[in-house]
Amino acid sequence: MDFRPVWTVIEKGSQTMSDTEKAPSRREFIEAMGAIGAVGAVSALVTSCSGGTADQYAGYPWPPLLEQAPDGPTLRAGLIGCGGRGTGAATNYLSAGPNLEVVALADCFRDRLDGCRERLREEKGVEIAEARSILCSRRRAQARVRGETGGARSGR
Repeated sequence: MDFRPVWTVIEKGSQTMSDTEKAPSRREFIEAMGAIGAVGAVSALVTSCSGGTADQYAGYPWPPLLEQAPDGPTLRAGLIGCGGRGTGAATNYLSAGPNLEVVALADCFRDRLDGCRERLREEKGVEIAEARSILCSRRRAQARVRGETGGARSGR
């Protein structure tokens, strides 16, 4: 059985399509898919507004939404990638609740590493020792991502 799209199966002189019929153009295909999507969206809107399926969850005991993570054992995390997103994620992590620590940083660029350490110190009062701030070479980092770790522990 052939699962290729119809327009790749149709050949000149084929019995599946006459010479007068043609495959739909890209514009016709997109218009048809848009119409199908619009019908699906309208039907979902009508169903959700009518309360058709929401009633089945009415008696479910939903857990409370917490403002912060609950108190518990200390969770320690290391940050790999000290750019804007990584530093922002670290500050969000530290703001999420009590007993959360960032204990190590790693990046391929010294300025990002130093900037992250400074921002965590200023905004969150977190001191990360220089010994726990790892500056790795780009070539080594890319090799590790590809699985070419090398070294004594890798077994290669």
